[in-house]
Amino acid sequence: MNSFVQYYGGKHLDASLLMMPLVGFLPANDARVAGTVKAIETHLVDHGFVARYTQDPAVDGMPHGEGMFLACTFGWRTIMFCKTAGKMRSGCLSVC
Repeated sequence: MNSFVQYYGGKHLDASLLMMPLVGFLPANDARVAGTVKAIETHLVDHGFVARYTQDPAVDGMPHGEGMFLACTFGWRTIMFCKTAGKMRSGCLSVC
């Protein structure tokens, strides 16, 4: 998958992984971070909104159908978009 997952040895994505560069774990331009962002965009984004994590009742005990996580959609994802764009865009200056 070329991305980080919820926990070591796991197979599920978690949108909180978008926080890694924001807290200094790795730089936003690291290949593993880019792979994680791409995987989240591919597997957790639906109609522009980001789900918190890959839903699996065997892992979290919750039934499928959880709503989207707005903190991921309007916070972490927006900041990561700006940071991985390669340059600051005028629309991103207020959040990056």
